[in-house]
Amino acid sequence: MTRLLIPAVAVLTLTLAWPPAPASPTSEDDLVKAVDAYSQGRLPEARALLDSLARDRGPMGGRAEYLLGVIDLQQEKFDWAMSAFEQAAAKLPVLADHAIYYRAVAAFHAGDYARAGDGFQELLIRYPTTSLRAAALFWKAESLWGIHSPDTPAAFRQYLVESGEMIQGNQGGHWNKVVQWWGPGSPSAQRAQTQVAQAWFDMGEALAQLHRWTEAAEAYRRIRWGYEGSPFWKAAYARLQALGSAHLLPPDTTPPEVFYQRAQADLGGGYVTAAREELERILSMPEGQRIIDDVLMQLGTIAYQGGRLDEAAGYFQREIQLRGSRADDALYDLERIALRRYREGDALTLARQLVRDYPQSPQAPRALYAIAEVRQDRGALGPAMGLFQEAGERFPATLWGQRALFAVGWVQFRSQEWGPARAAWLRMAQSPNGQSTPAALYWAARAAEAQGRSSLAAEEYRRVATQYPDSYYGQRGAARIHMPLRAAVLPFGEPTAG
Repeated sequence: MTRLLIPAVAVLTLTLAWPPAPASPTSEDDLVKAVDAYSQGRLPEARALLDSLARDRGPMGGRAEYLLGVIDLQQEKFDWAMSAFEQAAAKLPVLADHAIYYRAVAAFHAGDYARAGDGFQELLIRYPTTSLRAAALFWKAESLWGIHSPDTPAAFRQYLVESGEMIQGNQGGHWNKVVQWWGPGSPSAQRAQTQVAQAWFDMGEALAQLHRWTEAAEAYRRIRWGYEGSPFWKAAYARLQALGSAHLLPPDTTPPEVFYQRAQADLGGGYVTAAREELERILSMPEGQRIIDDVLMQLGTIAYQGGRLDEAAGYFQREIQLRGSRADDALYDLERIALRRYREGDALTLARQLVRDYPQSPQAPRALYAIAEVRQDRGALGPAMGLFQEAGERFPATLWGQRALFAVGWVQFRSQEWGPARAAWLRMAQSPNGQSTPAALYWAARAAEAQGRSSLAAEEYRRVATQYPDSYYGQRGAARIHMPLRAAVLPFGEPTAG
């Protein structure tokens, strides 16, 4: 039986977090002294105080019993711990789920796996929504494995399903993420990853004991592909090799989502070649079709970033032909390739197709904006303004539509077209999301000031300063009319003037 992980010992502050029950000042003082003695390692003193308090039949006695259970666990007095947590559960209902859990933990430490399994099961039945549910499911399965129960694989499967580790198929283009063992991560994340890997490994061991070779192999394969670097990886690989030598195993049925997550982990670690291999493997898998949109886009992005534009275009065109869930992204990326190759006409054709076929996509206004920005950068302000205006007028409530309207106003402002600039910014200020409203109101006021309408400008500066006092432009507006300033914040980005 694998024993890499053991249930954690109860945390003392868990009890202290609950409001104290009615008790005499002396009892409360003794509890505080007991906690202080425990925290300083004076366990005999803490135990003496708690033994006296535990005689109380109410909540105070329950708190004392719980803390006694904590000490008993640490001193490996498991029978005493089980008794203490039993009393705590009865006397302190608010903490009963934790007391039941740690009573089962004590039984597990004592090697009484049958009693431990019953305890974890009792917790799951009585408190199905407890915060300890995932831990109880895991250790219930480990307890069943400790007595070699034929129900062990089903128990591990329930834990993995409820923890989101058993991929249930594609739903709306997304899937349940598989936790990967990769990179340093936080200690708590690594413990969680290790526990999942242990569940897969011990489930494989239980299945092998039941002579269910095929299912055991699939459990070991999940560790091989999804948890490389975990403490169970080498052992799982050795078991898999041994099974393959002794039995005729069917082809690997590891879900494609596992390989996709592995590829993401490879990319995060800078292993681009390995990531490409994983993604290309998915394309050859029959079940890979359910995530093919993300796979094609990821392969295209890798090729694009590597400067292999023809290869990237091939992946993006394939996604467009499939009319997949990422076809709008693929069209935009093809437009980027065309712009990178200085084929502005092709880029505009792709942008028009994107706007026509996917008008609700956030990439539609972005496609128009990108070409307008290229034109502006080379000094073609007239053609640029046409696309900025189209993006702003057709998609005024979107991020890129807002940026387009700002660009229109900015170019006009720099050309001293104060009226049109002001009109563009006022329209921008009508956006329902309100994120760019401070910038729009401020620059509309600047345009009014440039027109010589000082009273209107002052009124609008005051408006932006009053309604958006914590924004960058709210403070700029306040400064224009000498209102008191607050701490500065980052500005809304301003496009470079043409």
